[in-house]
Amino acid sequence: MGGRRALVIGSQCESLNLLSFLPDAAREVAATLRDPQVGGCLPALGDGRDLIIDPSRDELDSAVTEAMRSASEDQATLFIALVGHGDYANDDFYFLTREATSPPSSRNSFLLAQRIKELLGEYSLVDGLVVLLDTCHAGIAAEQAAASWVKIVGQAGKRFEVLTASDERTAANGCFSRSLVQLLRSGRPEFGERVRCADLKRAISPLCPTQTAVHLAFDGVRQVPAGDRGLWLAANVAEPWARWCGTSAASEIDRLTSRYKPDDSLRQVVSKLLTGTRCVTVIGAENSGKSTLVAALARPAVADEIVPPKLMHAVLFLHPGQPLQHVADDLSAQLERCVEGFGSALREYAQQAEPGADALDRAIIGPLRLLGRGSRSPVRIAIDGLDDLAVPDRDRFTKSLGELTVRATLQWIRLVVVSRRGLPFGEVVQLPDPIWARTAQASGALDVPLPQVVVDRPRPESAPTSQPVPMAPPRRSPAPTRPRQPVRALAGPPPGRPRRGRLRDRFPQVPRLAVKIFAVMVGIAAIGFLLAAFFSVPWWVHLSLVVLATGVSLLLEITGRRKNRYRREVRFDQLENLMQGENLMQASRALTVGDLNRILVSFDSPTLMRQVSPGPDSWEIVRSLLTVAQRRGPLPLTILVTASALRDGVRSVSEVRDILVRLGREMIRRNPGTDRETVRMRSRRGDPADHQEALIALAWAIAEEAPPGAGSSDALEYQYAQACEAGFLFDAGLYEQAMRSVGDRPFTVAAENRARWSSWSDRLERSPDVPPSLALLARHREATWTRQCGEPDEALRLLERAWKRARTLPGFTPSEISAEVLADLTHWRAEQPEVQEVQQGVPDVDLTELSWPDLPLIEPADLDLPFIEPADGESDLPDVNPTGPETTEETDPPAFGAIDL
Repeated sequence: MGGRRALVIGSQCESLNLLSFLPDAAREVAATLRDPQVGGCLPALGDGRDLIIDPSRDELDSAVTEAMRSASEDQATLFIALVGHGDYANDDFYFLTREATSPPSSRNSFLLAQRIKELLGEYSLVDGLVVLLDTCHAGIAAEQAAASWVKIVGQAGKRFEVLTASDERTAANGCFSRSLVQLLRSGRPEFGERVRCADLKRAISPLCPTQTAVHLAFDGVRQVPAGDRGLWLAANVAEPWARWCGTSAASEIDRLTSRYKPDDSLRQVVSKLLTGTRCVTVIGAENSGKSTLVAALARPAVADEIVPPKLMHAVLFLHPGQPLQHVADDLSAQLERCVEGFGSALREYAQQAEPGADALDRAIIGPLRLLGRGSRSPVRIAIDGLDDLAVPDRDRFTKSLGELTVRATLQWIRLVVVSRRGLPFGEVVQLPDPIWARTAQASGALDVPLPQVVVDRPRPESAPTSQPVPMAPPRRSPAPTRPRQPVRALAGPPPGRPRRGRLRDRFPQVPRLAVKIFAVMVGIAAIGFLLAAFFSVPWWVHLSLVVLATGVSLLLEITGRRKNRYRREVRFDQLENLMQGENLMQASRALTVGDLNRILVSFDSPTLMRQVSPGPDSWEIVRSLLTVAQRRGPLPLTILVTASALRDGVRSVSEVRDILVRLGREMIRRNPGTDRETVRMRSRRGDPADHQEALIALAWAIAEEAPPGAGSSDALEYQYAQACEAGFLFDAGLYEQAMRSVGDRPFTVAAENRARWSSWSDRLERSPDVPPSLALLARHREATWTRQCGEPDEALRLLERAWKRARTLPGFTPSEISAEVLADLTHWRAEQPEVQEVQQGVPDVDLTELSWPDLPLIEPADLDLPFIEPADGESDLPDVNPTGPETTEETDPPAFGAIDL
């Protein structure tokens, strides 16, 4: 599912002059879009074709229809390029086929906008459409698209863009197509990571002075200036982007520097890097531009007078909950691409590393030490988001960075580290406060002025002392402002915004029946007063009318509820009746739209999967999932789609992307339009009302997309599962399942598994709702990994202290302890008799009488979450431990080896 499809049409017209650039120009466009290193598109037609030359009107219509159908079935993005003759009549644009005549008509020419509008309405699961026009009078086509396409696109919620060759002028010798191919094949440094239509519009105009490029973009509701970042045409193959292409940093560099303007802070950082400073610490308040500065160091095109080419060798943008194993692997992969000899040093050090070496030592520090045995040119690394890591991981990473700055053999390493708190090493560059903070302080809105905290930081003995370093001012949030609401459009009111004037929308907590009865009584009372005033009707007649109307309303409400209950109880096996012509009307009356959509999806027929535009409930489901996942870093799009489907929301990639595009600046999308797309809310909000349901849905989606032991450990979904699945389960109150997740998703480095189990053991011991046996089992796993790190004495001490603590807890009995824990404790003591800490406190226990604790796995069928339409006022998920634990700061280290809890 998903992907990119392309169809290119080049057509001469027998009644007009032949175009010299055809068919070569059309072939070049098709080859460029098909190139895996550039456009990365697959053929849009089922027979493997992506190019049609000189078709008839019927052949062209059949090809475009098949391309639309195929893209809708695969939920793919579709690119259609038309090169040849075009003409217009009565403000309608026609693409002239082989047998077209003048004036054109829909009988022998392709009425472009009207036909595309019809096909978009029929095949609504297309994940965005891009139309490229290199024809005469193509500007009229763009104007017509703005007027006549917006209605169907707004109703279906689809995204599309149009890039044309001219603005009511004649296309000259295929200049647009040839310039398009040249720009996509070579790229440009000023373009972003991906080449988009908006970039090409600015670049093509100077190359084709006799033409003017026209660009139109729609987000599914209204016309927008830039369009969807996921509808890119090609990867930017320009040399400055070559070192970042395919890395986790590329998308962030592009997003952060799209509107960047250099300032003096960037000049200071570059100056310190080029003059030999080993570490530059960038500190500043929230939203002061720290991340943007780091991104500008990696993209010289936005500040070519300040930043020299190829300045940085690696750039990391860390996010909350990211394990150090993933950090080390990402940084190591970037250094291997940009630093000569690092790959060989990495493999050499892997053979001689100590068993207890952590991931940072194995993947970064150790190979760099081997690489620095000779003279080296400087290697520059920038790291942003250090404060977002869990506290234990942040402290370990800070210690490793400090080692890079003081070792004499690593003098050629240059670091740029961003931190809000500051670091105990490095020269500081402090960014100015954001505009809102300066304005608030000047106006007296802040209670106290922003202080400059000065601390004395310990310096390594070999390093010279320096003056105290100012730290960043305390974080202050701007005054709350009402978020800007999107413009009301044809597709209906903005998501989450009730229709004004409806009592039910204003007071959703009031039962629906009470609202209806109250409305009927008010209406009848008003009518009664009018009758009494003008016709002298007695009061008892008025009262009788009110009672009669109330009874009728109650009867209709009960009848309606029975009908809805019958609809909810419809089974999927009614699909056979639905597919029979004589029973079609009867079956369709028994099904709601949601039931019909679920039947069609379960039938696995993409042709039948035509769904309506996402409604307010779908918006809120996606928003609540993103809100819950926000503090754990970017959420893979595949997991978001699966979680939304489990909660009976939108279930296709295209519909979820429609919602994300319309949410606009609320979302941060990485790698948009690719199979590695992730999304994260820009700012943290309060927990939604359906917090519990969202947690369980995300945990189930992770288990479905990345089951333990299946697939590659390098897959995006599996890495997210390592980092976040256990946290979601723990927050939902499913402690045993959380620990099983930690055990089923191991790291490759023993020290990282030891650190993770240590963090989880501390968290379990702090939580009052967690059974003592579970905390003891977690500490036993930590001790097991400690032994694998080459520290058996420390492992025995850990387990003995855990045993002593567990025996003091109320409700603890030896029968609750796993036989494996006691067996290992006895075995380790026999191996190390010199360790005498709490041995005398361990009673003699018959290990054969002990049983494993009952830790069942939760299955989706147990909670009936998917495909069940809840009754009014009821949740579609069970109330699993609704109170939940009061969690402390999330450390959330991921994974460990397979265990049997």
